[in-house]
Amino acid sequence: MKKKLLVIGLIVSLVVPVLYATDAVAEYKFTVKNSSKSKIVGLFAREAGKKEWGAFDVGSGIASGKTETMHWDASTNSSGCVWEIMAKYADGSSSAPAKFDFCKETDIEFTD
Repeated sequence: MKKKLLVIGLIVSLVVPVLYATDAVAEYKFTVKNSSKSKIVGLFAREAGKKEWGAFDVGSGIASGKTETMHWDASTNSSGCVWEIMAKYADGSSSAPAKFDFCKETDIEFTD
């Protein structure tokens, strides 16, 4: 019986770290390049065909000419690949929603 428990303990000690490592790799991210003349103060995304927009935390914003890395919330891990994404600028304007396939692309650029 002790031998069986030892084997089970060994298996668990080997499998649990792998599960945690796999979860860490499942962090999805992409880069946003601001090629517009105005600072990006908001970044919004929704899965294609959905109505509600979700917001990314852009902190104090993404300055013109800068590139920042955005991280998807874990709640989107089981969603589809195609999303619409738009930026809100400091001058009050917004970009048109652009379709983006996050399974194939890792960078998006906003221009005037």
